[in-house]
Amino acid sequence: MKGTIYKIEGGGMTYYGSTTVGIKRRFGEHKSKKNKTKSRLIFEMCDNPTYEILEEVEVDTIKELRRIEGTYILKNDCVNKVVAGRTPAEYEYTEKRLAYRHTYRRTEEYRQRSREKQSTDRAKEVKRLWNEKNKEKMRVLRKLNYEKNKEKMKTYNKLYYEKNKEKHKLYYEKNKDKIKQRNKENREKKQREK
Repeated sequence: MKGTIYKIEGGGMTYYGSTTVGIKRRFGEHKSKKNKTKSRLIFEMCDNPTYEILEEVEVDTIKELRRIEGTYILKNDCVNKVVAGRTPAEYEYTEKRLAYRHTYRRTEEYRQRSREKQSTDRAKEVKRLWNEKNKEKMRVLRKLNYEKNKEKMKTYNKLYYEKNKEKHKLYYEKNKDKIKQRNKENREKKQREK
């Protein structure tokens, strides 16, 4: 029996197929509205898809022809969802492997996210403990830094204020009551500390 392996291309997609009837007749079947194969995507997306004969072979059974078609599907990027010529056992084995890979990948992603979260939590805790331990030291360093760079900081703050004067005014107008309340609380807190 003479068989033909072909591909249909269009819209950046490729479909692989095989037939024992003429290629023109099979191409016409793909164009049909009754088409249930994935090649219909190509006909929906492209006005004039083309076909190309890849191989003409002599086979004893249709199964042999489907097997050859399956090798093209596996080796190339295509829209075919079903790999032609696979036995049920091969299909089941492949699907189990894909499911395992998917599950493994998901658990690996979870582990990675978990590690990242733990490391950031740990880093935050270490930073908090260090800040508590070195509170006085940091206060002295900030004061020294301020004394050392007093003029630079004043100039920078002045320029920043001039540049953002309108923003400050708008913010103050919007939050006048909150700001007054916060200032009052801060004054009371300072008086209690004295």
